[in-house]
Amino acid sequence: MMSAQFPNRKVTCYLAPPLRSLIASRHWVRVLLLGILLQAAWVIRGDGSSEAYGQIRIEPLAVEDIEFEPLRDSEPLRGDVAAPQEASPSDLPLSAAPPASLIELSGPGDLSGPQVAAESRLIEQPMPVSEHADSMDRELDEIWLVSSRGIACPGCDVGGLTYQRRLDDCWVSMRRDDFDHSLESPKPTVIFVHGNRTDLSYAVRRGMQAYRSFVASSPAPEGVRFVIWAWPSEQVSVGIRDFRLKADRADLEGCLFGTFLSRLPADQQLNLIGYSYGSRIVLGGVSMLSGESLWGRHVSLPSGYAPPPMRVTLIAAAAPPSSLLPGQRYAPAYPLIERLVLINNREDRALKLYRFVDRATSNVAMGSLGLAAHRLDDAGQRLAQWDVSRHVGPQHKIDLYFASSVVGRLVREQVGWVTDDEANRSTVDSGSASGRR
Repeated sequence: MMSAQFPNRKVTCYLAPPLRSLIASRHWVRVLLLGILLQAAWVIRGDGSSEAYGQIRIEPLAVEDIEFEPLRDSEPLRGDVAAPQEASPSDLPLSAAPPASLIELSGPGDLSGPQVAAESRLIEQPMPVSEHADSMDRELDEIWLVSSRGIACPGCDVGGLTYQRRLDDCWVSMRRDDFDHSLESPKPTVIFVHGNRTDLSYAVRRGMQAYRSFVASSPAPEGVRFVIWAWPSEQVSVGIRDFRLKADRADLEGCLFGTFLSRLPADQQLNLIGYSYGSRIVLGGVSMLSGESLWGRHVSLPSGYAPPPMRVTLIAAAAPPSSLLPGQRYAPAYPLIERLVLINNREDRALKLYRFVDRATSNVAMGSLGLAAHRLDDAGQRLAQWDVSRHVGPQHKIDLYFASSVVGRLVREQVGWVTDDEANRSTVDSGSASGRR
């Protein structure tokens, strides 16, 4: 036993002789400082986990390339970042009324891992029943859970995906043929892809929140096929390494997601919603539909393949800010999208640290900086992007977006396939000061 002297106190330590001598000589301070310096150098240099993907040049994007102009009701902007004004629920049109019930979630649930995805039933956390009908599952809607959590290294083979369908408030295991058979029913498909550090139960709960916030309150006489895409994003490491590993997984997941999208009917509307790292999966999947390769993989598309009419919504996108521009990583995706909506947050603290995650870029994420619309092939005619930082704050939490009536209205217009003219009319009629494009 020995007594180690520390400032203003005396600590009695029971340690092995080498540690006792280290503390007694005060060398532990130098060891601690050396560890901090090594960690800082490791963060800056990177850990080499992405070397298998090759060197990709991401064009630098200057902040001045993004135009932040004030909104004018009589002069809607096209392609420029806009900050919509928060409208009260009474000012919004009926189709844009915010959901009556949102569940406050403090963290991931108890269910996790591929073994849970393989079970015949997944019992979801019970959701409170609201007096408003739009907070419950609509009769004509189909709700599916498609999981890749049992696939260790995703390629372009969808054989390892598991399928479950929500029936009577329970998740029932289905076969791939069951899902393919459901595609014969002519109805639009909406797919939600969650972000990082989300286990299976948490993914289901977030997906159901997205359904009730963005889909169930949108008019759809023929019903909607809503798909929750669950990918393995639980925390597997610490610090920046965990985020890099998950970025790599999301990139490869995009190849698998592209194969899944290629099997959807070309005559049915498709809406894709990606949050955070889920945006990388969405953009990667859409890029694969162009026939171009991604990370050395490509989807075998049938002769004469034409993708379905497609709209894409990216919320707090954790992707390079220039990756959709010509010649960049996801450039093949943009021509296939009929309308792209970016819901950005310039104050998001996590997105500001993106430059340490993706070593190919020195900028913050697309979901923070936005996209330089004038550098797109069509000068951003099919792009609408909004800065909602004053509505959701600086935290990187998706439930803040679910709770915002402005975000809800923007996504519901996208899911409901509202045209730009109709969106502008509803904005003026509601008395909101938010602009369009």
